[in-house]
Amino acid sequence: SGGGMGLRSKRFSMIIDDGKVTALNVETKPGVDESGAAHILGQL
Repeated sequence: SGGGMGLRSKRFSMIIDDGKVTALNVETKPGVDESGAAHILGQL
């Protein structure tokens, strides 16, 4: 990233059930449409 902060990950959320990732949501644009609480709660 700019400013010398090194590499950064994208914003994401995931659901892990018994050690297995069952849902992975990665933002494709700025914001929290895909990784926000409302979206992930709907996946539970």
